[in-house]
Amino acid sequence: MKYFALIATISISNLAAAQGEVAAKWQLGQYAVSIGEKCVITVSTPASKEIIANGFNNDKACKVAYLAQTNIPNAYVIGGGHILIVEQQTIQSKSCRRVSTALYLPTDGQAALSSAQIESGNCDGHIEPNGAMYLISALQNPV
Repeated sequence: MKYFALIATISISNLAAAQGEVAAKWQLGQYAVSIGEKCVITVSTPASKEIIANGFNNDKACKVAYLAQTNIPNAYVIGGGHILIVEQQTIQSKSCRRVSTALYLPTDGQAALSSAQIESGNCDGHIEPNGAMYLISALQNPV
């Protein structure tokens, strides 16, 4: 079963890579997510469609973050809801800067992009589960 999940994840990753940077598509539970030009995120369910504006306060492109040195998307399942890490990279001369945020896809309610961000001085790492929980902490309903 764990190998099936890995194969499904890689298949989703390859589908997104084949579609290019303009509109990569990801299927997470009931949610279909695509990221278009200028980091406009479209989240669709069988009953609704939401457009989420660029959460980085600029008009640059962004992408789904991958686990370090893989083509596996940096996504988590927490209590049935999904977290998809979205990042924007800025490459200047020989340095690369990465800013990451999280798209929260709850089991109930609307999808939301976190206002919290994690900045990194390199582009070859990934957000760990604790970082993902930090990013969505303000979006979760208190228990």
